[in-house]
Amino acid sequence: MKNIFKISVVIAFVVAGIFLIKSVVDAYKQPHVRSGEITNLYVKNKRDDSDFFIVLNDDEVIKNDDSFLFGKFNSADIQAKLSVGDKVKIKTAGFRNNLFSQYENLVSVKKVGNK
Repeated sequence: MKNIFKISVVIAFVVAGIFLIKSVVDAYKQPHVRSGEITNLYVKNKRDDSDFFIVLNDDEVIKNDDSFLFGKFNSADIQAKLSVGDKVKIKTAGFRNNLFSQYENLVSVKKVGNK
């Protein structure tokens, strides 16, 4: 009888974990749309990698990173095509978390004009 109880508890935790992970992934995949002017572009170089960032309207920082969930593997190419002063419409996903220095990630960008 003890083994059945232990197995039931483990199954309950696994099911709860699956629902928690699914809800986080679903929330992450909800795109947000931002429009405005690119006021800064910069790269933070690390030992083996680089992080690309876009500043929109002087007040929003958006990370431009490859994303397995969205099938986006061209962040460096996207960054190279953008310029300060471009008017853009950007789809982002994810969350901004100041405590852990997390940024919303660029999913797609469309130029709607420039300087």
